[in-house]
Amino acid sequence: MAFLKRLLRSLPLLLLSPLLMAISMVALAVTDLLWKCVGKPVTLGKPGTDGTFPGPHAETGSCLRSGNVPSVPGFPTCASVVIPNWNGKELIEKYLPSVIAALAGDSGNEIIVVDNGSTDGSAEFVAKAFPSVR
Repeated sequence: MAFLKRLLRSLPLLLLSPLLMAISMVALAVTDLLWKCVGKPVTLGKPGTDGTFPGPHAETGSCLRSGNVPSVPGFPTCASVVIPNWNGKELIEKYLPSVIAALAGDSGNEIIVVDNGSTDGSAEFVAKAFPSVR
């Protein structure tokens, strides 16, 4: 009897949930279609007089002119990866080499480790073991 009560109580939700899922899928499809038809391209802002965008590498232009990565004209191809750290020396030691290897294709890329008062010596470890990381 208890099972029947629970089933009857949840029956409206069981019947409505597929309908609600279908409504949301149709809404997403319509939204995607509208963006394809009338959407405007996203821009990063106005470039400077030399065609570069202001940013950490604007003075050198290395981000846009590194030549190692194919790029869309006028768009930066470099990345700045910021890694927050607090007593994560083991994690930094394990995973930072793979991040460095992933960003090695462009000389404009940079990795910044922000230490939040670690007591495990991770800031000193990063400075010593990975001199290219800021």
